Amino acid sequence: MANWSNPILTSTYTNFVTEVKDRDTDVAVWFEGVTPTNTPTNAKRLNTTNGRFEKWNGTAWVDAVATFAFPALSVAGASTFSGAATFSNATSPIISAKIGPAAGQQHTVPAVTSDTLALLAATQTFTNKTYSGGAKSGTFSGNHTLSGQASFTNATAPIISAKLGPSSTQQHTLPAVTSDTVALLAAPQTLIEKSFKDTSWVWFNSTTNNALDFTNGSYQRWTPNTGAQTLSITNWPASGNLGELLIEGVNLGAATITWPTIYWVKSDGSVVTNFANNGVTLRTSGTDFVMLWTRDAGAFIYGKIIR
Repeated sequence: MANWSNPILTSTYTNFVTEVKDRDTDVAVWFEGVTPTNTPTNAKRLNTTNGRFEKWNGTAWVDAVATFAFPALSVAGASTFSGAATFSNATSPIISAKIGPAAGQQHTVPAVTSDTLALLAATQTFTNKTYSGGAKSGTFSGNHTLSGQASFTNATAPIISAKLGPSSTQQHTLPAVTSDTVALLAAPQTLIEKSFKDTSWVWFNSTTNNALDFTNGSYQRWTPNTGAQTLSITNWPASGNLGELLIEGVNLGAATITWPTIYWVKSDGSVVTNFANNGVTLRTSGTDFVMLWTRDAGAFIYGKIIR
């Protein structure tokens, strides 16, 4: 290793030759594996341990520059890129070979000439693959498992136009979907010769809200305020379908309720539209159960107080 302050005027001839050779050796090996003294500031070396070009800043070896610029770079064999890799000002394909963990799992990557690397081109066909996480685009054929949320965007043709189900005998034909929302079951569905087991109906607390929405549930709790209150019920099932609504009314007798037009079924089977003629007194402190039903979307609503 060299003392870069030498040679000096008082160096002997023998030492002079050795000191010059030591400096030549440091330069020839790019300061690799040597520990010189009095190294000049901004001396350069190649650090073979971390693979970086470094410079001496007067006290330590540091990166020669923050960013290295190569006019051309060719990478052969297996390579690992750590951190963010930005490709810019490309006039020829950046990656035009294949990508994948093994030969049997590699995919041909289309030519990329911008600073954005598209691993999958817009028109790709995937067969019998499993995907989780990340954005996928292209055409999926065969058997696929999608985990997590699946979002379909920018569709100009049906997204799903085949069948959905765990097996060939349990599949259902799906309608064509061209938006970013896949409706597995359309709104009007008719089930024929099916059995329901251990089925419960949705209970909803409407609190003091006088506008009951059937879509909130077919069993709703209603606690009207005192005084004059007008009840309304919306979104009954379409005409031709039976809609039943059970109201768990709390302290109904403490309010003066204006009911929608309801045909109240009395105990003798007759019907009245004036609740006062129903023969029932609602509780001012307690719970009354009111059953309402219609088969024509609310045009005719029948009702009965369950006692």
